[in-house]
Amino acid sequence: MLDETPELDNPDFMLLRLGAACGSARECSTSGGATTGAAAAARAAAQGGAVVLDFQRKARTNFCGVIVNSTVHRVRALGVTAADGTPDADASRWWQLNRLDSRQSQVWRVAMAQSVGYMLVGEHPTRTEDNGRPSPLITAEHPREAIVERDPATGEVRVGVRAVHDDLDGYGRAWVMYDNVEYAYRTKERCTPNRLPWGPDSWEPSMTGLSMTSVGWRSSSSRGCPTSARTPSPSSRASWTFRTAPTWAS
Repeated sequence: MLDETPELDNPDFMLLRLGAACGSARECSTSGGATTGAAAAARAAAQGGAVVLDFQRKARTNFCGVIVNSTVHRVRALGVTAADGTPDADASRWWQLNRLDSRQSQVWRVAMAQSVGYMLVGEHPTRTEDNGRPSPLITAEHPREAIVERDPATGEVRVGVRAVHDDLDGYGRAWVMYDNVEYAYRTKERCTPNRLPWGPDSWEPSMTGLSMTSVGWRSSSSRGCPTSARTPSPSSRASWTFRTAPTWAS
């Protein structure tokens, strides 16, 4: 059973806290607020086929989608600059290596439709820079599978959680990410892809080993990137799988 002590540095608590909030967002984004059309269907019998055609036209039109898509097609990142406004050649190259020129639209679309979108920056598992350090891996994350806790005073991200369902083995997997360390979890039992369990007895630390690496790159922009990993303090979490945590952008 996970430790539910309400502390920011307790990854068990942050998994349950943010995971439940992410689950609520998942339900809202999948169920939507579409009308059932019961009222229009009831009038159709009395008023004839014109009402049926009007109802079908409205039912097949995603009004929110029209608004979002019209805006997304007008938003495009053309380059990356440093904090002082000068072009950042390395960051622009990383942007292109991660194919964000073609994938950025899905981030803007999700952000405008769901009110928030995420991009996760971490170490690439295979690609390295000329100096031998890992190249950045930048991925777009959907709010159905990712959520962050922000500092109420500064608005900066304090901890992030990413939770997904593994379609291959049927288990849920989650990662709690701090500035410089990441904790991995897996559900104790197989679960459905539409609803991950968020009870304290539903998850366990991932038992795939223990590894620590330092962040092998640092952007020349104002983004803060950790340069070392810290050791989790509670001895009971010695079986954790953790590595240097990626950086969240939202």
